[in-house]
Amino acid sequence: MLKSFSTFCIFLSIAIPPLSPVHADDFVDDSCTVLFGNLNSRFVHCEGAQRDFRTVIVAIHGWNGSCRETFGKGEGSLYSVLDDRRFYDWDCYQYDSHAWQIQQSGAGLAKRMSELKKMGYEHAMFITHSAGGIVALEYLTHRLFSYDHSGYARRTDDPVTQMREEPIVFRSIMWVSPINGLEWYASLLADFGSGLSFLPPNQQTLPDLAQDSRYLQQLRTRLNEYADWRDGLAASDRRRADMRLLFLQSMFDGVVRYLDPSKDAWLWDYPFAEVQDVRIVHTDMAMGKPDLLHIGAYLNDYVAVLEAPLVIRMDEVFGNASPTDRSADRQAAVISGVSYFADRNFDRAIIPAVELMVFMLTEDFARGRTVDLQMVELLLDLFAQELSDPEMALKAYGPLINAINAYDYSRTGARDAARSPDFVAKIQELIDLILRSAPEQHRPQIEANALSASLRIANTTLNSDLRDNALQMLAQHTSLVSTDSLVGSGVLGGLVQDFYAKQANLLPASTKNALADILQSAMERGDAATLQAIDLIGSEVNFRGQMQPLWRSLQSEEFTDYLNDFRNREFVFEFDVPDQTEDHLTRLDFEMLMGVGFDGRSTDIATDALRRLQTNTTADGLSGVLLEAQPITTLTDLTAHPGLFKETRQTLGVMYGPVFESLYFDN
Repeated sequence: MLKSFSTFCIFLSIAIPPLSPVHADDFVDDSCTVLFGNLNSRFVHCEGAQRDFRTVIVAIHGWNGSCRETFGKGEGSLYSVLDDRRFYDWDCYQYDSHAWQIQQSGAGLAKRMSELKKMGYEHAMFITHSAGGIVALEYLTHRLFSYDHSGYARRTDDPVTQMREEPIVFRSIMWVSPINGLEWYASLLADFGSGLSFLPPNQQTLPDLAQDSRYLQQLRTRLNEYADWRDGLAASDRRRADMRLLFLQSMFDGVVRYLDPSKDAWLWDYPFAEVQDVRIVHTDMAMGKPDLLHIGAYLNDYVAVLEAPLVIRMDEVFGNASPTDRSADRQAAVISGVSYFADRNFDRAIIPAVELMVFMLTEDFARGRTVDLQMVELLLDLFAQELSDPEMALKAYGPLINAINAYDYSRTGARDAARSPDFVAKIQELIDLILRSAPEQHRPQIEANALSASLRIANTTLNSDLRDNALQMLAQHTSLVSTDSLVGSGVLGGLVQDFYAKQANLLPASTKNALADILQSAMERGDAATLQAIDLIGSEVNFRGQMQPLWRSLQSEEFTDYLNDFRNREFVFEFDVPDQTEDHLTRLDFEMLMGVGFDGRSTDIATDALRRLQTNTTADGLSGVLLEAQPITTLTDLTAHPGLFKETRQTLGVMYGPVFESLYFDN
């Protein structure tokens, strides 16, 4: 009797309302008055609620509980702990645990799930406390069984049709659920009997939760029948029916009976059901509330929560957001949740994160700089990890690079904060990371697009530092990427024809030096990219009112020295050099000679060029080059050095005869 009385006192502390008994007519669903998180959010079923994702976690309280009291208030509440890094939306199902039968509560939950589907939710997960877990299981079997005054019977309609009108409930996390009954109820009845009549009207609820009650026996039987039915479904429908059960229990809990997988034959096999012992108790006895802080912290990092599919309501969070502080905070909170999810669930986060970044690049909507930077930082952290699956890498890198490549980095204005220098610099870091980590199987395709994206930044940004940084990054990767990537991307030709040739007179020395570095890196490869670079350095651009070879317009002593050294040494190609390239090299030597370097003062370079022409070029070869190419008609540079001019005329004039004389020395 003493033990039962002690148990009864505990029962009173957690179960009995402090005032008068609660009657059915007194039930008020006040869940929409609950505010949680930094944004004071409401549950998604409430009017005016903020809905950010396509997945919703539905909390279900137990007997004598409520959405506010069971799951807590303040910093330690389940809502606040899990809301800190949220990648799902919140809802709570509140029901009258005193007056409603469990069957009625389960039917009400089914109605709520249909409503959530209409709100656009595709996936859901339950987090339940105590008898709330029984309500979740009642909802699950409600799909297969109907209930009336005569009992349960198999439904005559198609359960699959009903499932399609509800979100896919992929998991139910049931915290101290009395699936095996209440520990204390039988002893209370034995010791107090009809003396319990002063309790609230629980005669429809608590007896059903007693150990070995008829209701619980039937529930376990229905769960087994449900499992057999689920296993016989087609794969697509089985996915909808597969709500996996996680029972969290504790040996320290004195309220519900212990669940033993080795003895409870009804329990589904793993992975459909799982039992875990954790250091939690049914309630905080002093407060009469669940052990909120511990369960919240536990679930915050628990893998079951991380199973929640990450699908963002792009248009609602970003596309239609007005430029207000709250909308910016909302966007930042969503990205923070994605980041948290990604840090713990890399493979499943990478595609949604990329989709979000692509949306931000391709759609025009108002947001603050911090939102864009936060998103790029997330992707940098993600891409720092290895994408071991080549197909996943292609799905991640491909759309992102395409979006980066199509972005207009020249735009500015209030709605274009994303084009800020910090943002573009982070995008460049992202491109660099992608270039370094592209999987071998798809490397040419990913590299080519990434190189083009970097060129896109250089070609469109109005910020000279960002432009030079993009070119310098191209120079670094020009020597690292595959031949197919570099040649296939067309980035070398684009640099000269689309970028440099149109603004050769306007670009500062730093930009020209960066372009020279790219061409130098390409020339050192000894492959098809080298041939392309050789062709490009001799291409003509309009510089200072004259058509000049590109290499000379760069006005770089260092690059001219490099070209001279390149011609002096025996450079080894991977293949036979085409005649056209040989002609371009001959032309380069002749230009270096006639222009005395790029500045008209590099006599050593001019002398080297003259020796190469004497040694390596046939009369027919040079004559053909000089006849086909636009002749250099200005000899100011060479005539400024009488000795070199005389030697050139004597040597080449004698070697190549009237063609040379008529083109260059008739004057």
